[in-house]
Amino acid sequence: MRAEAPPYLVPFSRWSSPQCGDWVNERSDPSVISEGLPGKGGQPSKAFGPLNILGKTPAPHVAVAILGDSVVAGEPGAGDRLGDLGYVERALAANVAWCNLAVGGDGLERFLRFHPTRLGVIRDNFTHAICALGIQDIREGNETAIRAHFLQVWHMLADLGLKVFQATITTHTSSIDRWTTIEGQTIVNPNFLPGGIYHRINDWIRSVPAPLAGYFDPSALLETEPDSGIWIAPDQKPVTPDGAHLGALGAEIAARSVDMSKLRI
Repeated sequence: MRAEAPPYLVPFSRWSSPQCGDWVNERSDPSVISEGLPGKGGQPSKAFGPLNILGKTPAPHVAVAILGDSVVAGEPGAGDRLGDLGYVERALAANVAWCNLAVGGDGLERFLRFHPTRLGVIRDNFTHAICALGIQDIREGNETAIRAHFLQVWHMLADLGLKVFQATITTHTSSIDRWTTIEGQTIVNPNFLPGGIYHRINDWIRSVPAPLAGYFDPSALLETEPDSGIWIAPDQKPVTPDGAHLGALGAEIAARSVDMSKLRI
């Protein structure tokens, strides 16, 4: 990779994971390659490096592309023992090959407008897709458009020969006690109220509309009851740090929703 245009800076492409053995060299001159030991290995830091290595094996194997927004793009903290961030990464771990192509703030409509690069990576390299898009679209409303956009994304992936799985959408609340109780929470957007768009879309996903091969249901594990819109608080411990994203506990619980037995050639 070469930076050939001003400001001649190497872009950050990832966070390093000391848990995985990542080390980072920090320097101002990209033309100078240090022969010494890397200087930063004790804590995560912004870095440029390979995000994923795509390879071919003699025998077919499961390879999963992850699509979504900030809910699955990462999580605060160090992640699991392998440095995996977000509940889908934690579930897949070292069990199958995968690449997390989730982008913070992404939505179905945005993906449909800005998908060529990711679709180019997915094409011919993956066998399955786990789609966790949708929360941004539900915030904005328009249920008819949401369903249409879901179908467009799913068919786009299925047409590449992938088995497509959709994750149910998780909620968004505010809290007066940092999400340590269920009583202290309030749903921040009327579209997430029980019986509303959020509830209907998740029920629709659970009906496995074509061309889906199946679904995973993190919301059923993370909420007081399916689509209540209120996060659980086991032993008064929060599963979210901000009402929208998952912390380590939330990611660990949600990872249990990903049934690895469904990911087969």
